Amino acid sequence: MNSIGIRISSLRKEKGVTQEELAKYVGISAQAVSKWENGGVPDTELLPKIADFFGVTIDTLFKGKCKYILPATKHLFIHAVLPPHVLSACGSLQFV
Repeated sequence: MNSIGIRISSLRKEKGVTQEELAKYVGISAQAVSKWENGGVPDTELLPKIADFFGVTIDTLFKGKCKYILPATKHLFIHAVLPPHVLSACGSLQFV
């Protein structure tokens, strides 16, 4: 499975939505979502809608890395600050 497909699948499951629900929001078929999650890649014009649906950036869909700059003293509260679907989609977090 490609990395963007893995992230889409992970984000979708974290959000608790079906392939059909994501497909309806994006305006495509559920079969297209299944294709992405099994090795296909979404058309580039769909990326903004997919990212919007999950509340992440397009960059996060591709790289799986997020940089959230938070004060070092707040690192213990990161789960309260960031939604679980964002945490799972991020490969790394940066604290300063």
